[in-house]
This record gives sequence, structure tokens and C-alpha cells, in this order.
Amino acid sequence: MSVSIKAGFRDLWGVIIRLSLMRLSSLEAVDHNAYTLITPLTINVQKGLCVYIPCTFTTDPKHKPTATAYGIWYRNKDVITSQDQSPENNKNRILFMGDASKGDCSLYINNAESSDGEGHYMFRLQDDSNSYSFQEYKKTVIVTDLTDKPVISLMENMVAGEKVMLTCTSPGKCNGSAPHITWNGIIQDEIPAFSFIEYVDGNISNKQYYSKITFTPMKDDNGKLLTCTVNFPTSSATTSQQITLNVEYPPVVSITSKGVQCENITVLEGESRNITCTVDSNPQANISWYNGDNALNARQEGQTLIYELKNAGPNDTGSYRCLANNRWLADRFINIIVEYGPRTPKITCSMGKACTIDGNNSAVLVREGSSLSLRCSSKASPAASILWAEARNWTSQSAADFLNLSSLSLDDEGTYTCQAKNTHGQASTPINITVTYQPRTPLGRNSTCNKAEHHIECTCIVQSFPLANIQWKFHEKIHISSDKDIQISTSRSGSVTTSNLNLQLRHQSAIHIECISSNEIGNLILILFNEKEKPVYPMILAVTVVILVAVSLGTGFIILQYSRKKKLKQREEDKKEITEDSHDVIYSNSHMYSNDCQLSEENQVEVQKDGAVYMNCEDVKYASINFSKKPQPVGRVKETETEYAVIKRQ
Repeated sequence: MSVSIKAGFRDLWGVIIRLSLMRLSSLEAVDHNAYTLITPLTINVQKGLCVYIPCTFTTDPKHKPTATAYGIWYRNKDVITSQDQSPENNKNRILFMGDASKGDCSLYINNAESSDGEGHYMFRLQDDSNSYSFQEYKKTVIVTDLTDKPVISLMENMVAGEKVMLTCTSPGKCNGSAPHITWNGIIQDEIPAFSFIEYVDGNISNKQYYSKITFTPMKDDNGKLLTCTVNFPTSSATTSQQITLNVEYPPVVSITSKGVQCENITVLEGESRNITCTVDSNPQANISWYNGDNALNARQEGQTLIYELKNAGPNDTGSYRCLANNRWLADRFINIIVEYGPRTPKITCSMGKACTIDGNNSAVLVREGSSLSLRCSSKASPAASILWAEARNWTSQSAADFLNLSSLSLDDEGTYTCQAKNTHGQASTPINITVTYQPRTPLGRNSTCNKAEHHIECTCIVQSFPLANIQWKFHEKIHISSDKDIQISTSRSGSVTTSNLNLQLRHQSAIHIECISSNEIGNLILILFNEKEKPVYPMILAVTVVILVAVSLGTGFIILQYSRKKKLKQREEDKKEITEDSHDVIYSNSHMYSNDCQLSEENQVEVQKDGAVYMNCEDVKYASINFSKKPQPVGRVKETETEYAVIKRQ
């Protein structure tokens, strides 16, 4: 019933307008050139959105709009809106926004529909004294599909683990119905907030709708899609916007070799290997390889940096670092171990000054009686096992870094070998141990002196290491070279040094000869000849003999006279038994000579103590012993006798 009433009202309204036009046209002629309308010829609007159509008009100066004038807009023959009221079927969707009394005929279409683009739009001025239809200025509204997209905005960067808020703003600024805004993607479980912003443009109040959503993205959300969809219910128009989430996060560093992720890499000496550092980060990181503080040259492929280890050597062993930097720093370490066989072992001495190794690391000198500790070391990877062996007895082996010897003697001399061995090979170094000692008399070879009529020949033989220097001492002077009365020659063989002395004798003074041998370890003094000076000279001896003879003759005469007077008494005494014996006395005034030695002071002391003679000599040629007068028992008169003995040993 209400529909028929509205239809009748619409028809009546049309009749009234037509009658008015007929009445005006019949009253007077109209100057159409005086009526103009200014508005865009073509108006475009997207389905579901709105459009404001600005419009102004002019009339014949004789017929200016009165205060009661109003405007009407037609689409084809149908009234779609008027200044005083709008048809109910528009539902305030198409609005007359101007004021006809002021020449403003502006139009507003909200929630555009496809039907809004069907036909032509015409404006008519309605006034009590003047009404006019601007048929010459018909307009066309073009309604297109909704192509504008909602706008998704982010106030700040999206960081993994940090809360963020996104806004989706609907296209268009209209005062029509609110659209539906929905979110699709990783935040489907989140509840968005819906609101609008109001804009005032002249006498138009428009709204722009938006939806906000808050959530916490994670690293794995980077690159995922998020969609905002806007739907206009009145027009069934739908539009959407899709974005790819840009979630920033720190670098994640991984190191691989031959496709296997690892923390330690073992390579053989001379081998080549690529070591790859891959970084997962947003934004992309700057990647660098370091060995200690030294930056390494590497080849970059995207977010991968490849370090090429070529012809690996021991110096390549160490800790390597891959560093990634975007807004954050991240790194990862890897140990590179280069394995190789033992290098030539090095032998060092740990006994200080008492132990010296020559520059070629092939011999060690150590003093007799001291201790020795040698350390053997060899660079190898993995570490080498150390084995010591003695050349003369390979069954005597020691598996230790140190070779320790105590109370060294000449028997310990020899070549010792240090051997280093691991899974990649072996190497060895020999070292010769030489014992140093001060000069000594070689076993079975004694030093000697032989005296002839006019010269003395001496030979001094000593054994030592290092070799000894030999000096001769006689006449209280040191002699090292020949002169007019002295001939000295020295020879060396192995560890034995032999020096020969030929001394010319010009008088029969006392002779004392010493052989002095020395090296850096010590010295040895041998007394090879010691002849004391004779107590009486020949002339003094002759005078003494004459005096003694004269005294003896006088004394003999006196004794003869005295003897005669007591002859009888003496005879009686001769008959008595002599019971008292006298001790033999031997005076130690003898001189002992040898072809190879002089009695030592110690032995001479022993002679003085007990009268015995100790001789540590070989090949004794002669000895001269002088016995003094031996007291005889009373009544037995014997002449003084001198005995000589010659002892020879061949």
C-alpha cells in the first residue's frame, strides 16, 4: 500500500513540474544562452566509494534565483535528489549538496552502485518566477569496479620478539556506510580494533575507516603474508591489500665443511679445504672471516662467505671466527687442526753450564762424574711419542722426553738417538755424548826421564779431553818451546798428548824437572826428575883427606904408646865375652832414580818414617845406596866398607 502511495506521489510531482514548465514557456520566451552550468563533463567513481560533483550555474539576469529557489537532479527522467528533499529510495546515498538560490548545484554520490552509471544526469532550477532545465548540460557518471586498495601501515620496524601494531585503512573518504575490515594471515587469532577518522570539508563530513591489530612477530614469521580485506556491504564491493612481513632479527651463523656443520676441522698437511660460513639474518649482514685479529680474504655468495684453505701447513692451525653484523653482532668459531708427521727432533740440555751442545745439535760435552739430562722435542700433530736408544745397545730404550744419566764416566760415551713418531710418520736425531776430564796418566803408559852424560831425555804422556797443553818446568822456569839448550816436541793422537824434552847439561847442578799438563777442566803435575846438589866439592875433599891423615898419624902414635902400657889389661879384656851388641844404623842418604818416576813426597815421608822404600815405577834401572860405618863390638876392629848395588828390570 505504501509503495503505491509513493509511486503516486512521484507521478504527481512530475506532473507539477511539467505544468510549471509549460506555464513558463507560454508566458514568455527564454534566452537559453543566458543559462550556463559549470561542472565536470564526466564523473568517475569506484563501486562502493563516493564522489563529490562540484556544480555552479548562471541564469538570465532578468530571472535571478529567488530565496525560495531550489534545485533538482534527474537521472534520465527520474528525480534522484532535490535540494528540499531526497527520494526515499536513495536512502541518503545521493545528496544535493549545493544551494540553488546562490547558484550552487553540487551533488554527492555515496556508496556508489553500478546503477549510478546508467543514464545521464540533468540539473533543473525550480523557482516561483523562473524555472529552467539545463538539458544542454547533461552529465555522465561512470561507475567502475573497486580498484583502490586498503593501506597497511607500520609505525616502526618489525623486530622479532617485539610487539608491533599494524593499521589497515579503507580506501575512500565517505560519509556512507562503514565497510567491513578483516585480517588474514599469521594473526588470525588476534582481535583487531575498528575505528574511523572524520574529515570536515566545507559542509561535508566524511569518514575514513581503519582497523588496528597488535601482535608479536617471530623470526620464522619473516617473509610470511598478511592480508587486509575491505568489504562494502551496500555495493558488495571488495578490495584487499597483501604485504610480506619484514621481520628483522639478529644473524644466525653456521659453519660447514664438505656440507657438514662442525666446530672442529682436521686436515692433513698440504691439503686444501673450503670452509663455508652461512648467515641467516634480516636485514642482510656484513660477513667477515678472521684468524685471530687478521681478516682473511674470502669469496662471498649472497649470505655465504667461503674461506679457501689452500695447501694447509702447521701455521694454519688455530681458531677461526666468522663474524656477521647487521644491526646486531653475531659470530661463530671453528678450530682448524693441521696434522703432520714429526719434524726433526731437537735435543736440548737442562744441566746448565756443565752441559754444552754444539751448534749442529750433534754432540754434547759433559764433565766426568756429573749428571746429564737431555730433553728431546719434536713438532708434530698429533703430538709425537719420544723414544731414546743407545747405539751400542738398542735393547736399552727409554720412552720418555728426557734422557737422564748420572755419575758419567768414559763408559757412558757414545751415540744416543732420539726418535719421534706419530700416525703420520717418524723422524730421529742422533747425539754423541762426550765426557770431558782433566789430564791423567794413560793406563800402561808412564812418563819417564833418562839421564845421559851430557843431556837428559824426558817423555811426558797424558790423556785428557779436551786435549791438554803441556809445559816443562826446570831451573824454576816454564818452558813451552825449544831454544839452544832445549828441544821440545809435542804430538797428539786421539785423547793422548805426548811431549818430548831433550835438555843439554852444561854443569852438574841439581836438576828438578816437572811436566805440567792442563785443559779447561783441570791440570796434572808430574815430577819426572829430581837430583839434589852434591855436598862436597873435589878440592875441599882432598884437603880434608890430608888433614885427616895427619891427625890420624898423630893420634895413632899416641894410641900405640898408650896401648903398650895397658897391653896386659887389654888382653884380659879380650878374653871376656862381649855380651852387648850394637844396632846397625843405615843412613837414609840415598838417591833413587827411575826411568819413569821420582819418589813422591808422600813416599819420601814414608821412607823417613819406617826406612822402607815404596816405588810405583816400572823398569827401575839402577839404585845407589851408601852405608856409613857400622859400629863393631869392642875388640873387633874392622875397616869401613862401602857396598854398591845395581838393580835392573827389563
